[in-house]
Amino acid sequence: MCIRDRFYINPLLEGVIFNKIEIDRFLKTNNMAPKPEYYQAFDNLRVARLIAGIMQNLYQDEGSRLQKEAVSRMIQVIE
Repeated sequence: MCIRDRFYINPLLEGVIFNKIEIDRFLKTNNMAPKPEYYQAFDNLRVARLIAGIMQNLYQDEGSRLQKEAVSRMIQVIE
């Protein structure tokens, strides 16, 4: 499969699907140099860590101490 035919699913953005052209456009719009890692798939563990970190920050911002602690324990387990 040619790299231009690949697609990328962003699990952090409600499963939005991007192709290489759209990623290139995003990088250019945000004045970011393309790097190979921007086109590499994340493994499930990395996605889980990212989502857990986002949840932890949200709970902290809301002042939900118990939920933040629960997410912190979950992060410790997956690391």
